[in-house]
Amino acid sequence: NEIDIDNNSDPSRYYTYARQIIELKSLNANPLNPYGYLIDQPLYRYYLIPFIAIFGKLNYFFLFFNLSIFFLLTIKFVEYLKINKKFENYEKLLIFYFLLSSAYIAKNILSVQLEWLCIVFSFIIFFSYVNKKAYVLFLFLGLLALQRQNYILVSIFIGIIYTLENFYDAKSTIIKSIFLFILISSFPLIHNILLADSDYKIRYFSLKIGLLFFQNPGTDVETFIQREQSSFLVFIKSLYLHLVDSLPTMKIRLLEFLGIEIRPNYTIYQKVFGLLVSPLGFFLIIYIFFITNRNLNIYLFSLIIINIFPLFVLGDGNWPRFQYLSYHSTILFISIWMYKRANK
Repeated sequence: NEIDIDNNSDPSRYYTYARQIIELKSLNANPLNPYGYLIDQPLYRYYLIPFIAIFGKLNYFFLFFNLSIFFLLTIKFVEYLKINKKFENYEKLLIFYFLLSSAYIAKNILSVQLEWLCIVFSFIIFFSYVNKKAYVLFLFLGLLALQRQNYILVSIFIGIIYTLENFYDAKSTIIKSIFLFILISSFPLIHNILLADSDYKIRYFSLKIGLLFFQNPGTDVETFIQREQSSFLVFIKSLYLHLVDSLPTMKIRLLEFLGIEIRPNYTIYQKVFGLLVSPLGFFLIIYIFFITNRNLNIYLFSLIIINIFPLFVLGDGNWPRFQYLSYHSTILFISIWMYKRANK
């Protein structure tokens, strides 16, 4: 049976892009975009293409396949924690969080959203890092940055730390792995250089970040890029005024990241999982940070900020979609440092 996808949803856009690429046999990621540049997150449309090409549509096998991958990796991760016994005082809380949030990620998969695949890549990044599989690690760091471009900073950060730790033991492998990462993560830029109009060739991000900078949805607050920036002093004044005008938005997002309901019209489903997943995810990250060796705190703090802050700024709506994504991936990434702490 074919999956019914809401025509006004994010999945509908990626499904449309995938069908257009197949039907028009196009190399362009957005065949009907007259300017030729890449729109929306780069990777997910390509993930959908094999299923559409084989079955002619997205069907229940697609959902079953995705659910199986996610839960098999979750089970493997939990078993890894238990067998290695390297995560004392952390293991039970982490397992509880995964069990609690499993219903939410199942809904994400059944809705054909793209966030679940980021978590799958995060699992693989954890396993490949601790097992020193450099090619796999850098491959999936690159794919993660394509699945959601807000991950580009944390992908680079993890790649740098791994390189510094292992370069002298495997120089050739790491150099080749870095090249692989650069090649994969550069896809949006390469795509636009080759296929976009001249005004859009040097464009990496699929969204104009300036247009989204603390924009307050549903209000008349100007986005930062719309403000006057004719000189340095005017720029500083515009930045100050924009931050002041954006305080209500920052308050909303901060409270939602803490699990506090602030906007009207949330569904019961959103309220339940927002109030359960967000506070526990926040608590877990703070707890892990403070029980970790102080020598690693600067690395953990950097990782937490560069992983969560982009989604704090840009991720709006469908609470707790972006909160879950931020916390779940952050927990998996800082688990690498927990593993290293246990092996000191």
